[in-house]
Amino acid sequence: MLAILVLYLVWPRAHLFGRISEIDSWSEVAIAAIANSVVVISAYLAVAALIWSFADAAMEPPRSFGGFDKSPSKKDRTWRIAHLSDIHVVGERYGFRIESGRLGPRGNERLKLLLEQLEALHAKDPFDTILITGDMTDAGISSEWAEFLYAFTNHPSLACRVLMLPGNHDLNIVDRANPATV
Repeated sequence: MLAILVLYLVWPRAHLFGRISEIDSWSEVAIAAIANSVVVISAYLAVAALIWSFADAAMEPPRSFGGFDKSPSKKDRTWRIAHLSDIHVVGERYGFRIESGRLGPRGNERLKLLLEQLEALHAKDPFDTILITGDMTDAGISSEWAEFLYAFTNHPSLACRVLMLPGNHDLNIVDRANPATV
């Protein structure tokens, strides 16, 4: 209905058919072009709305909704996933990095403690997946990746379940630790 109203209001300014000799100025051409566009779009929307209304009237009514699935019983299997993120392992064990804080690379030791706790939980009720998202390392350099991967050597039952999605700190395009690249 709105499209028909717009079409009715704009129609007097439209000039769908005419001759070049009728063009008096660029401003009249611009107004006619805009009016013609609005007329074409309004006519299209009016016809489309009419067609859709007939299509909706002819459709079968929606089937009734039977309800949501029942929640799984305790017998049914559920997934156990451990999600870790932003570990920021550093490669210099005794070096100082601003990202590590004033006390040095505490995150490396925290990762080892976390893996021990996950191992204990996994022994009681196994994990299906250990998802580690973003920033496993602090700068993406090889020594940090070595530290990160080495932490899993004592936990092979966890290592085989790890799925990693790297973050911006994990992809090192320029090795910040190499003074020759600065």
